[in-house]
Amino acid sequence: MSNTKFRLSLGRIFAREGGAARIKTMTMRAVAHAYDRYYRIGLYRKRYPSANPKVLKILRQLCQSFEPEQVILDFGCGWGRYLLPLRQLTQATLIGHDISEVALSQLHHQLKGLSSTCEPVLLTHNEAELKIQLDLYTGASLIYLLFGVLAHIPSRAQREYTLRFLYQQLDPLQGRMVLSVPNRYRRFLRLQLWGWLKKRFNRSADIVYSREDSGQLITLPYHLYSPAEFIAELQSAGFEIERFEAESLFSEHGILHYPFLGTVDRCLCKLMPVCLGYGLLAVVRKKTI
Repeated sequence: MSNTKFRLSLGRIFAREGGAARIKTMTMRAVAHAYDRYYRIGLYRKRYPSANPKVLKILRQLCQSFEPEQVILDFGCGWGRYLLPLRQLTQATLIGHDISEVALSQLHHQLKGLSSTCEPVLLTHNEAELKIQLDLYTGASLIYLLFGVLAHIPSRAQREYTLRFLYQQLDPLQGRMVLSVPNRYRRFLRLQLWGWLKKRFNRSADIVYSREDSGQLITLPYHLYSPAEFIAELQSAGFEIERFEAESLFSEHGILHYPFLGTVDRCLCKLMPVCLGYGLLAVVRKKTI
C-alpha cells in the first residue's frame, strides 16, 4: 500500500470511529437510540449470540440456592443472553432492565415462547419503573451489569450515580453484584492513541467508537477502565470487593464464536494477571461496618 493510500485509510478509520471529545455531547437518550438500532438490525445478537460461559458459571454459583422471594436484577439485560439461561436455573424473581425498548421487546417475545412453569420475569425501561418493582422487596440478592454496561454511560457523574443507586438496591447481608468493564490496557489502543495526540497528551480513557452493518452506523460512547480506577470507583460507591479478575483474555466475540478458544481462555485466565484481561470482572457486596 502506498503512503498516500495508507494515510487516507487511517483518515477514514478515525473519522468513522470518532474522537473522545464527542462523548461530551452524547446523552443517555442518544445511547438508547443507538442501541435500538444495534438490536433492530440484529448486529448485537450476531456479534454476541450467547452468554460468556465463565461469567454465566459465576452467576449460577451465586444464585443456585435462591428462593422465589429473592430478587435477581439484570441491569442492562439486552435481548436476554444472561437472563434467559438463569431463568431456567433459579426460582428467584428476575427483573430485566434496559434503556433499549427494542431489546426489551425482543426479550419479551422470547419469554412468551418459554415454559410457563418458570417464574415470570419483570421488565423495566426506566429508573422510576425499576424503583417501583424493587421497592416491593427488601433488596436484590444478585445484581449484574456486564460487558461494558457501566462503561457505556457517557459521563463519570452518571456512572457514579448508577453505582450508588445499585448500592441502595442491594440486600445488605446476602446481596452480591457482578460487574465487568473494558480494560483500557487492552481495548481500542489505536483510538486511545489518537485521542491522546489530539488532546495534546491528555490521558482520557473516554472514547467514541462505531459498528457498521446493513448500511447503518452505530456510534456509542465508551469509558475504558484501568484496574485501579475500577476498584476505586467501586470502593467510592461503598462496595467491598470479594473477587477481582480478568473477565477474559481473548475478545468476547472470539470466545463466543469459537468454543475451543473459550476453553483455552478460561484456562489462561487462571494463570495470567488481571491487567492483561480483555475485560475486568468484579464481584462485590456492601461494605461491612
